[in-house]
Amino acid sequence: AQSIAPGRFAGAIDCARITIAREGVAALYKGLFYPVCAQGLYKAVMFGANGAAQRGVRALLGVGAAVDHTDASGMTPLMSACAYGDDPCARALIEAKANLEAADPQGSTALIVSCQEGHERCVQALVAAQANLEATQFEGFTALIASCEFGHDLCARALLEAGAQIDHAANHGGTALFMASMNGHESCARLLIEK
Repeated sequence: AQSIAPGRFAGAIDCARITIAREGVAALYKGLFYPVCAQGLYKAVMFGANGAAQRGVRALLGVGAAVDHTDASGMTPLMSACAYGDDPCARALIEAKANLEAADPQGSTALIVSCQEGHERCVQALVAAQANLEATQFEGFTALIASCEFGHDLCARALLEAGAQIDHAANHGGTALFMASMNGHESCARLLIEK
């Protein structure tokens, strides 16, 4: 750890000015090489894993894996792919005729899960496959209400463009507009008001 005598710099800008004067602009980039390289490697691995996961899903389905098997928490592979925003895997499962309306123990479908987590590409894939926009989980939340509760305006927009009902009320009486407003999600509230 480096220690600087108190009062040596008059602030961040003064520190940058003195550093540039003494060592040149390149000094501002010292220490960035490793993090930049590490991030590049990380991204390459993640992109590779994503492609491998999609190929793996297709291979498993090709040898008879159950497309709608549920895990211990009641989630299907499609719900899990949507929860993690893995739209290539979600699309592969949709193509394999996964049950779009399967619900976990709380009644959430893959579409509701996608909207809770804000995964717009999964929402778009499910909407294109004609998932039920008005399915409700046990508290009466639809995908649109879930999107607006968590402020996921891109998901809400995709649902609205597909014809989702704006005025559905959850069991506690809250609509999508109420949830967006209550949670301070102005962009979602504006979408609903303008619709």
